[in-house]
Formats: sequence, C-alpha cells, structure tokens
Amino acid sequence: GSDEDGNVLSDGTYSYLIESTDQAGNRFQRTLAGITLDTRETPVSLRISGPSFSPNGDGVIDTITITPQLEVSENVASWELSIIDDSDATVLKLAGSDSPDATEFDGESPAGGVLPEGEYRAEMSILYRNGSNPSTRSGVFSLDVTNPVATLSTSETVFSPNGDGNKDLLAIAQSGSSETEWVGRIADRAGKEVRSLSWFGAPDEEIEWDGKNNNGRMVADGVYHYTISATDRAGNIGTSNRVALEKDTRDTPLALLADQSSFSPNGDRVKDEITLEPQIGLPDHIESYRFNVTRGSATGVAVFERSGSGSPPSRLVWAGVDNSGAKVADGTYAARLELSYGHGNAPVAVTPVFAVDTKAPTVSVSSGYTLFSPDGDDRRDSLPV
Repeated sequence: GSDEDGNVLSDGTYSYLIESTDQAGNRFQRTLAGITLDTRETPVSLRISGPSFSPNGDGVIDTITITPQLEVSENVASWELSIIDDSDATVLKLAGSDSPDATEFDGESPAGGVLPEGEYRAEMSILYRNGSNPSTRSGVFSLDVTNPVATLSTSETVFSPNGDGNKDLLAIAQSGSSETEWVGRIADRAGKEVRSLSWFGAPDEEIEWDGKNNNGRMVADGVYHYTISATDRAGNIGTSNRVALEKDTRDTPLALLADQSSFSPNGDRVKDEITLEPQIGLPDHIESYRFNVTRGSATGVAVFERSGSGSPPSRLVWAGVDNSGAKVADGTYAARLELSYGHGNAPVAVTPVFAVDTKAPTVSVSSGYTLFSPDGDDRRDSLPV
C-alpha cells in the first residue's frame, strides 16, 4: 500500500500491471484491476429496541430488534451474530455475508421452545474484505414472560364519609411486585373511572379512600370497584383482584315503641310482659344490635341486656327480669336500642319511662257508726264511710 518511496498511499482503487518482452521481441502484458486500498476504521455497535421483551405470543413486545450500526457498510465479507446468556454461553448463532440488517429475535431456542427467563446480550463480529475484523456487544436485555402480580384486601366494604368521625375512610391493603409503575383505579358500576392513583416500584401497602373523585368532590352513594394494574418493561400485564367499595351516607332513623306504660310481671298472666317494637328507617347493612333495660331512666344502670348480629327481632319482649333471670324490683325503667351499621352509623333509640308494679292496690273501710235512720230528722240520716 505504499509508493516507491515507502509512503502510504491514499485510500482508493488501484490496478496492477505486469508485462514482459523476450529477446525475440515477443511482448506479454496482464492487468489486475479493482485493487482497493482501504485503511478506514471500521467501528461497529449494536442497538437493541428495548431493555426487555416477552416472547409469550400476546402480541405485546414479543420480539426484540437488534440493529447493527456500521460506520463502514461496504466491503463486508461475512458477519456472525450470537446471543449469549448471563454466563457467557452462546444460546443462538446467526451468520451471513454482505452488510448485516436488523435482526428480530423472538426468544426461540434452536432446540425449540422459548429460552429461559433471564438477562442476555447480543454479540456481533464483522469480517471485511480488507481483513478488518471488529466485534461488539450490546447492552443487557431481559427475557421476561412473568406478569406483574398484586393482591388487594379490605376488612370493611361499606363506609360513610359524612364527617361524623366513624368510618369516614375506607382502608385497603395492597401488595404487589416491583414494577415501573402501578396504576390504581376506582370505578362505578358502569365502569366509569372516578379516582386514579399511581406508584413507582411496588404499590403502597395501604391506601385510604375518602369517597372523593379526582376533582376532590364527593361521589354519589353506591357501589364502586377498585383494582390496580401494571405493564412491565417487557409488555407483561398484571391486574389485581377486584374489591367492592360501597359509599353509603343515608340517614338511619330509629325509634323504639313500648306497648304500655306499666306492667306487672307477677305471673298472673295479666300484663306480665312489656313489648318493645323497633321502628328502623334503614334496614340495610345492619351489622349488630344491642338492647338493654335500665333502672330509673335511659341513663341508669342496666339490669337486662341482649345483643346479636344483624337486625334485631321485630318485637323485643321483656318479662321484668334481670340478666340472671331474677325478677327486678318494682320501680321505673326505660329501654334502649342501639344499632351498628356497616358504613359506621350507630343510631340509638330510647323509650319513655315505664313502670314495673307487682303490688296489688290496698284499701280499708271504716265508719263512725253502723246504724243510721234516713228519715229526714237530721239525726243520722246518712252513713259516713
């Protein structure tokens, strides 16, 4: 590649001529044309289309594209492209001649089936006709076919954000894998989104919903559903289970009516019991009830108490006994009923005071005399009793 003085010539195309003339004058000549002198640097690099791909056939990032970037694209004699795993073992090798094009790698192993999940690199070597033989490696990319996972749970499903300090917030526990981003979505029965949230990495362990939408306004009473979902860098999509959230701020009026103002639990089968009838304005979502009878007034000491889950009986009958079954003393009493609703309301109703009276009336009769004469003479004409 040098001239007669030993100087390196410029890159370009040259020809070689050989000729000879023998002693008899015969002449011979041959020319070899198209000799290329090429001293250019031939750097090569590999560009990958993304950090991850998921060859699971779902049509989302099922392949990764490996694109060679050659500064000199002509005079390529051959090339080799290898896929190597994180232990530097070659799992796939491709080869060709001329300048290489982009290769779409689908994660398939030559033995069949998808390669194991993990980190991979691409490695390429180029052989030029001038003997240059550069090679390069790509950055790491991941083969990932595992969907993001998340779980939601809540101990309560009904709440009443009415500012009374009881169940104004609904807490939801959540857990999930670490992803680029998780998105939470609260939607109504028709699927219309009312509130959205997001987290980078893993989702928060707990959120509290105050019943407001994205604009900070209270949503209407009703049933809503909450889910979180994520799409990882490989295009795998994961969605949590769905939890129902019911917002209920309706009033819960309650009254307790007694069928009489006094009774006598003395076993004579006449007014031996008093019947209390609950008047419940909202029968939905009652979780439990508590009924008691107190001495003196509704704020007195409880002598009788009953409780249970769900709605109370339609009629509450008290036979004038305490919790041990013994008869209570005569006097005034009042009944009290408290309900506990799933959304937090706890209305209370009390009766007017009523009497327990087991003592029969007593009477005595007397007169100053027992003999009288109603004859109009004004002497003992009447009998004073």
